[in-house]
Amino acid sequence: MKEENVIFNNKGEKLAGVLHTPEAETKSAVVFCHGFAADKNDYRNKLVRAARKICTNGFSALRFDLQGCGASDGRFVDTTISTEAEDLRAAIDFIKGLGYERIGILGSSLGGFVSILANDSRIKCMALWSPVLSLKDTFLRTEKISQQMIAEAMTKGFTIYKKSDGREVELGKEFVKEVNSLEIFDIIKRINYPLLIVHGNKDETVDYRYSEKYIRYAAGQKKLLIIPGADHDFTTPDHEQQLTEATIEWFKVWLK
Repeated sequence: MKEENVIFNNKGEKLAGVLHTPEAETKSAVVFCHGFAADKNDYRNKLVRAARKICTNGFSALRFDLQGCGASDGRFVDTTISTEAEDLRAAIDFIKGLGYERIGILGSSLGGFVSILANDSRIKCMALWSPVLSLKDTFLRTEKISQQMIAEAMTKGFTIYKKSDGREVELGKEFVKEVNSLEIFDIIKRINYPLLIVHGNKDETVDYRYSEKYIRYAAGQKKLLIIPGADHDFTTPDHEQQLTEATIEWFKVWLK
């Protein structure tokens, strides 16, 4: 297995990534899309381990930082969910430019919403982990973004969001506006590529019942795996193993 740092661009902004390639040549690659204000490694390097396991099963894997995250250009306060979808399309451009013909997407948490929003015709199949599928229900009805925060963002241009790990990030006005306006329900109804969703029924961040609801409407091959006892980040080794194995099996069926 080979791992190399890569740089590609989206509208002049440099995006930093790591490309994992197996020993045997392959035309199949999985592009990762990380979660909210995270990076290409994700919680406890979960995406690093997943990329390596996917690679040992014969696929290349591209992990990258969305704009304003990790080692990529830009400020997080300037990003929106729509610009993140553009970043993902740029990552697909990059991997296609390397000669890969079959592209799978792995979206984690908010990266799941971004992956579906991107709605790229070059996607052959997709796997989503603990996906955010309703922005309003995840951020607004739970008051993770309160009315006071919305008012502050509209007035000052940004508000402070405190993540569950204690980190604080600046949410820009346009990001907050999109949380209230963007929907992917109609997009999901048009999805005809194979879709896997894996969710834990003890997810404290995103209610797994949204995955149960939304996957019903996907038009193509689909599978929902609910892992009993798993939290949002599949923290225990057993839950992470179930998550990764199910994902690899999905790509073995639909990305070969």
